Amino acid sequence: MRLFIIEKIKALLFIIFSIFSFISLISFSSTDPGINFVGNNNEVANMMGPFGAYFSSILYTFLGYSSYLLPTFFIIHGFIFLFRNKRDSISIKLIIFLFGIIFLNYSIYILDN
Repeated sequence: MRLFIIEKIKALLFIIFSIFSFISLISFSSTDPGINFVGNNNEVANMMGPFGAYFSSILYTFLGYSSYLLPTFFIIHGFIFLFRNKRDSISIKLIIFLFGIIFLNYSIYILDN
């Protein structure tokens, strides 16, 4: 019973994280403070606040438009964990998924240049 509750809590955390990351990516603004921002603009236009601005800035910097796949991955696995009782290794899938995104980004970058 305890493992069942832990699985459901993990599923809800995945869904909450995916909603947070998707909203922060949708409301991304280049004028928000982040790792690619130079200046002293203290106003944050991101709907998730300063943390959402930094989070979306990091995702856009390292993953580009492929960063929208990250919330998709987490919401799909969140619903799978919510409605299924079978245990799977999420860490292996996440690592393979992230390497796939990085490979896809570099492939598109090389093809464009």
